[in-house]
Amino acid sequence: MFTFCLTRPIVRPKLLSLLLFSLCLSSSAVLAEQLRIESTPSGATVEIDGKVVGTTPYVSKKLPGGFFHKTATVFGARLERPIRGRLSLAGYISQDIELTVGPMKWIALNGTYHGDYYLIKDKVISLTLMPEAKMFTGTLSTSSAAPAPKFVSAEVPLEALVEQTSSAVLKLSSSEGFGSGFLITSSGVVVTNAHVVGSNGEVTAKNLQQQQFNGKVVYRDPQLDLALVKLDVEGTPSLSLGTLASTKVGQSVIAIGNPGFGLQNTVTRGIVSAVGPDPLLGPGIWIQTDAAINPGNSGGPLLNTHGEVIGMNTVKVVKEGVQGLGFALSAQDILVVVQRFFPQQHPVPSDKAKLQVASSVPDAEIFIDGKFVGDAPSALSLSAGDHTIEVKASKFADWKRTVSVTSGSDINIKAELQPQ
Repeated sequence: MFTFCLTRPIVRPKLLSLLLFSLCLSSSAVLAEQLRIESTPSGATVEIDGKVVGTTPYVSKKLPGGFFHKTATVFGARLERPIRGRLSLAGYISQDIELTVGPMKWIALNGTYHGDYYLIKDKVISLTLMPEAKMFTGTLSTSSAAPAPKFVSAEVPLEALVEQTSSAVLKLSSSEGFGSGFLITSSGVVVTNAHVVGSNGEVTAKNLQQQQFNGKVVYRDPQLDLALVKLDVEGTPSLSLGTLASTKVGQSVIAIGNPGFGLQNTVTRGIVSAVGPDPLLGPGIWIQTDAAINPGNSGGPLLNTHGEVIGMNTVKVVKEGVQGLGFALSAQDILVVVQRFFPQQHPVPSDKAKLQVASSVPDAEIFIDGKFVGDAPSALSLSAGDHTIEVKASKFADWKRTVSVTSGSDINIKAELQPQ
């Protein structure tokens, strides 16, 4: 049940005084509305903010009207954070949904700012799920997970390396802008950043030979900032995905992508500066490099000197006095995601830990390293290292712990919240 408590003034003219009272809106509120999520085929599991809430066709409990449209006054109920959904069904491609738009500023008629709010996009959301068998064909090429040799083999000449790999790097364009991506199968499966495709269901891809293809966004993972695009074409060049075993600090790398003021498939060179998790960047293992990464390079490959993709260029730190700080999501994290669509592939060992978070207060909010991840109880995946876990609920003191997790561990936590 959704319950929202609001406070507003009542003026009694005779007393010329200002009193406060609490108005609680529950699921039985007169102005309440509902969200309906449908899928073809039906029966898909519906998750909202990481918590399973039912199957399609799913109808939510009644929600305040202010969640769907701006209320007439600042005293109406409002949604203060974004909501994300996910539909999954065995044999079909899971789909992530941004259920809200925003943030928007809540400003009273007198110009007073009362905070940001979000609105649910539509009262009815309908999606068609795509069969995995029709979408993910071909063979995924990966490097050996065996430890790297003690002696570094001779590097492939840079010009030969670029010639061998650049045809598999694409410029992706949509109504929200452009970025980069790279092919991982000969059947036209492309890896890119989720922020490159945005909310679009389709994108346009152009290769180095200026051939243009239509692509359908078949998978999104906003938290990992990863998306998969399927091109309507066969026989494409592709790149091999490397594991962390093939990634060493100090090794030479190149980045290929489409920077905003550069030519298509611009190549830059650098080294691997560091490897490891970083809560500020998000989940996953990150490869830091001094190779130049600029806007438009997002979604492009970071390659070692053997032509293997060791990461996907994602983030550049832009700050006065800071130079050479670019980050790529490791290819190992990409492999963990895409291997589920290619059952013939050998599983890639995950460096993740499983975390189960419960709370003495139902539906309490969970934050990992300062970021909201869902309501309790939730099953989460964490990278190895130290993480700060916070559980919050209205009228209860915040619960906070720091835990150290190791690869492959399974941790169960229950937050006992105390009334304020």
